[in-house]
Amino acid sequence: MATIRKNITLKEEEAIIFNDYCKKTGQTLSELLRNSALKFIKEVEEMDLAEYIKLNCKKMDKAEGEEIAKIIKNIETDEDDEGVELTLDEIL
Repeated sequence: MATIRKNITLKEEEAIIFNDYCKKTGQTLSELLRNSALKFIKEVEEMDLAEYIKLNCKKMDKAEGEEIAKIIKNIETDEDDEGVELTLDEIL
């Protein structure tokens, strides 16, 4: 498999933390960052929508909540329409 080289910018304090951890675990910096990023991506992609929203979205203020409640109250629903389940990929 071909490899690609990427540059990243780190604060000096971050580089020290990463390098110290790499020495303790016997990994290169590339291995640490690659493995950590892949693990994070897998965890996020396996989250259900509620977990994703809780982690990544700020809570709405009271006025916005009331506005949305009014909109929902005024929506006419079709009782024969059972709706469809959406995946996170479809929303994003």
